[in-house]
Amino acid sequence: VAAGLNADVFDINVFSFDTKIRTVEKTNDEYRISYGGGTDFSCILKHVEETEDPPDIIMVLTDGFAREVSLPAKEKKKWNWFLIPKGTDGPIRNAGRIHKLSQFE
Repeated sequence: VAAGLNADVFDINVFSFDTKIRTVEKTNDEYRISYGGGTDFSCILKHVEETEDPPDIIMVLTDGFAREVSLPAKEKKKWNWFLIPKGTDGPIRNAGRIHKLSQFE
């Protein structure tokens, strides 16, 4: 998705996460993703809170299998969760908008 957006119009930062945020490296037209294990959505919230220039929108691709995330009410409008097929929305149900990827096929 990120590769298809015009970099002159959008300032896009791509990260991967498990229990911590990891920078995704782009070489040519490919993204190199590193990962560990487990899933903890709170690392995303912490990263956003510590960023000097917080993003206007946050898009998270997930299966939803993690502990419930609690977001400040004013932040919920920014968060968009893209749930893969057979994923669960339980932990993210009250944390922004949920989009089921199966609806985009």
